[in-house]
Amino acid sequence: MKNVSKVKKILESSDKNKIVVDLNEDCNDKGCSVFLFACYVGNTEIVKLLLDYADKHNIILELNKKNTDGIYSVLEAIVENNAEMVKLILDYADKHDIIVELNEKDNNGISPLLATNVSNINNTEIAKSLIDYANKHNIILELNEKKVIEDDRYSILTFAVKNNNKEMVKLLFDYANEHNIIIDINEKDKDEWGISPFIVAFFDPQINNIEIIELFIEYANKQNIILEIDKKKGSNYSPLCLSIINENAKAVKLLLDYADEHNINVKINEVYGKSYIDLATERNNVEIVKLFIDYANKRNIILRIYEGNYFFKNAIIHKNLEIIKLIVMYADEHNIGLDINYNEYRCKKSLLILATENNNIEMVELIINYANKYNIILELNEKDKNEKSLIQIAIENNNTEIIKLLIEYANEHKITLELNETDEKAIKDASTECIELMEKYKDVQTIIKNERIEKEKKEKEKIEKEKEKIARENRKKEIEKRLDKIKILKETLENELSSLLDEMELKEKVDFKEKVDIKEE
Repeated sequence: MKNVSKVKKILESSDKNKIVVDLNEDCNDKGCSVFLFACYVGNTEIVKLLLDYADKHNIILELNKKNTDGIYSVLEAIVENNAEMVKLILDYADKHDIIVELNEKDNNGISPLLATNVSNINNTEIAKSLIDYANKHNIILELNEKKVIEDDRYSILTFAVKNNNKEMVKLLFDYANEHNIIIDINEKDKDEWGISPFIVAFFDPQINNIEIIELFIEYANKQNIILEIDKKKGSNYSPLCLSIINENAKAVKLLLDYADEHNINVKINEVYGKSYIDLATERNNVEIVKLFIDYANKRNIILRIYEGNYFFKNAIIHKNLEIIKLIVMYADEHNIGLDINYNEYRCKKSLLILATENNNIEMVELIINYANKYNIILELNEKDKNEKSLIQIAIENNNTEIIKLLIEYANEHKITLELNETDEKAIKDASTECIELMEKYKDVQTIIKNERIEKEKKEKEKIEKEKEKIARENRKKEIEKRLDKIKILKETLENELSSLLDEMELKEKVDFKEKVDIKEE
């Protein structure tokens, strides 16, 4: 107020002395006119005084005159974030048929409309005033221009989205539609991330505004632009991926519905080493998991749930039985076998070890039931990276229910739990109930072991008897074979002897006849 009074006195004094103050004259080495400097000071009352003074003395203010930084009156008023001052300048311009250059930029490439969207201003009221003025004077505002900040370039729309200003975003889209301006909402801004205005709506968890996303979809549909919902940008994140990371189920549904509407085949299994379902389970979000299962079923896509069981590990860590049931049900429906013995190489823990570590009885029971259903033999003697066995972990957690489940499974499948010195020490330090369970197990194992030894002994005896029987039979067969050979040899000899006797008899007869014949002669 002190400055206002001082300015008022100066103007009154000049009138009294019949001196007209030239409000367009430079008043400093930056090339600011008196009026422009008043805008820079940011005092609306002083600006009003100068406007009234100009009218009173028929001075036409040079509203488009720039200082050495390229800033002019309306831009300065915007930089000061003063909506009232902007309105005063535009009203004065109308009154005096002055066309304010709304597309003119300062030395940093900032136009009035772009200035309304930078983060420290973010003034929708001023933007409306500029648009109203532009429409009134048939000025087409440049919506695709970009502001340069340290070699990075951001569009007007990008700023509006970054500011989470849905009213400003709607204002820009409405203006673009009204004037047939195509805003390239998929175009990457030139910054270290290389992200588009559309992806900005998802990038910041504090933005992730469903209404802003809907405005993009509405504009894209109207202008026949296909939004890149699944395409990675310089950040390697797609809008869909970011929606999952930010746990925005509504945004995920919106994007999947958009994909269906525009026949876009979302690559739900291809996200930098993880699938979308892995990301959703990582965030422990049941609703998003359901959305992807529904989408996969609708599109006949087989979810990549069979590789590494990453989703299973996440669900166990988050103790989310519902997600496990959803995935197991999906796997059953699509005949997908889950490798529940998979040992995650980074933490060297099987699913059963993870479930036991987390003291999750239901998870352990579910894994055992799944294994039984599909005839999978669980590796009960596997150890974690600290060489702790499954049973040792259960004992240290004093979880008798899990110990019972493991013992029952081991007994049912004739698996001997290998108890080393560390396990035995853990048993000694355990609760009474745990000790009783393990002692009972060891007693049962002793009985089973003795029974097994006895059984093996009987089986060995049986095998020996079988061997003797076979040996006897083989000897009998060998003797019979030899007898057969002797019989054949006997018959051969008899036949030969018979032949020989026949020959001898025939010869004797011949000899006798020859003798008779000789005598008769």
